Amino acid sequence: VTATGKLLRKMIPYIDFNRELIRGEYMKGLSMIEQQGIPIDTVTLDRIKEAWPHLKEKLIEKANNIWPFYVDGVFKLKHFDDYLRKKKMNWQRTPSGRPTISSDYLRMMGPRYPNIEILREIRDTISQFKNLRLAIGPDKRNRFMQSPLRTITGRNAPSNAKNIFGASKWMRNLIQAPKGMALSYCDW
Repeated sequence: VTATGKLLRKMIPYIDFNRELIRGEYMKGLSMIEQQGIPIDTVTLDRIKEAWPHLKEKLIEKANNIWPFYVDGVFKLKHFDDYLRKKKMNWQRTPSGRPTISSDYLRMMGPRYPNIEILREIRDTISQFKNLRLAIGPDKRNRFMQSPLRTITGRNAPSNAKNIFGASKWMRNLIQAPKGMALSYCDW
């Protein structure tokens, strides 16, 4: 504590207190959000988890109706490459010559190739659901560390696996206001 006091005295000339007070207000608001949590329909979530093997099969079936991308439930890069070649798609490749399959790249190519957007949504849903570990308390609210100011631009960087907003967009339907209440989602 003594060392921290000495450090503060040395830092005071370099601190922009007006800006720091705004950060303090932001932290106050953020802690209130974390304390309140996001109300989740856990009954429906449990039903989705229970049905997941069947849902995953249906998603894979939908992808394989475009082209046999999946074999025994596993996405095959070679089959994807065969599809690109067959459809004569101009596609970015990695230094090793493999087609780029990052979600961001697939999203960028989606408007040009609608089947690619369908495939991206399916791959993202399967991947995100596999890694989903929503932090839900006994009060059925999702609470997660926001990791404020963690990015270089000063934005929050919460774990995508632990928060409902990091999951696939369709899962946001699990956010349910308690009876007689309403919710508002604001990007602050």
